Amino acid sequence: MAKPTAGTIKSNIQTQDAPVFNQASQRPDGLDVFEGDLAQAIAAAWSDVESGLAIASIPVTGGSSPIGGPLAAGVATLAPGGLVASASFSAISGKFSSSFPDGATEGVKALVSAVAQAVGQAFTVWVSGYQSTLVAIGGAAAWVGPPTPAPGPWSGGSIQPAPIASGSSAGDGGMTAASLEASIGNAASSVLKQNNNTLQPALSALISAVAKGFETTWSQWKTQTKISGGNGTGIASPPAGSVVGAVTSPTIA
Repeated sequence: MAKPTAGTIKSNIQTQDAPVFNQASQRPDGLDVFEGDLAQAIAAAWSDVESGLAIASIPVTGGSSPIGGPLAAGVATLAPGGLVASASFSAISGKFSSSFPDGATEGVKALVSAVAQAVGQAFTVWVSGYQSTLVAIGGAAAWVGPPTPAPGPWSGGSIQPAPIASGSSAGDGGMTAASLEASIGNAASSVLKQNNNTLQPALSALISAVAKGFETTWSQWKTQTKISGGNGTGIASPPAGSVVGAVTSPTIA
């Protein structure tokens, strides 16, 4: 998938934001501007997040290969901690720029900060817990067959393309709309809260729309963004040409 655009993110948020202006006949201009500005910041942070994802190596076992031929159905096990990120959604606040003539109010800045904090923290847990069982394929397995069977090198292998959604993480629950909505609310500063330290209904509805819009985009991204390629090497052994090795530096795009 191309990295999510601001237009896609804004559309996903606005699909959910009717309760924010339920007493009006249409979305207020100010709300539309804010949602567009926030979507721009989320998209910019997301671009850095995807570019900063990396996998050093994925162990490979099993599968089969003909003598000198490609590996089929190798089991590539990406364990928790194998996926790392050099960027975070916490950068949303730093990338936010208001289109309002007078700039962003303290309340707007506080809301953006709460979104960045909540999504950033949830993403950190998600990425560290991500795991997936992938398929290693291809290359050449130079094991030796009868009459004197012997192991030989496997080289040039790769990871068969698989969507990120095919894996799972202990942090999956934190990336749901319900969890993000609660986390944004908890991260909201006193600037955003009124009597009894509570959020006003319209603001709560906006936070809910942002959380739901983010979850929709997250699900789309995980389904369409794939782990693939890399450089597979190891040892292939008779009688079936099974492999013990690893695929290094697969791509995530």
